[in-house]
Amino acid sequence: GDLIDDDPAFVPKLLAGAAHLPAGIPLLAVPGNHEIYGDPDAVIKSLRGSRIRLLVNEGFLLRSLWITGIST
Repeated sequence: GDLIDDDPAFVPKLLAGAAHLPAGIPLLAVPGNHEIYGDPDAVIKSLRGSRIRLLVNEGFLLRSLWITGIST
């Protein structure tokens, strides 16, 4: 969580930074309170389809470990 401050306008900077990480590394995230304070729907929409896998009430199996993101 807390990938960006409370403004979805910061998402492009996050994605630009993530582009420099090796492609073989899975990038997983969950929404934190900073995303929720602003416009959470805009943040979620902006990250869907990007390299960063945003987990919102879902899980991701990484080898033998389940990583989950729970949102209330």
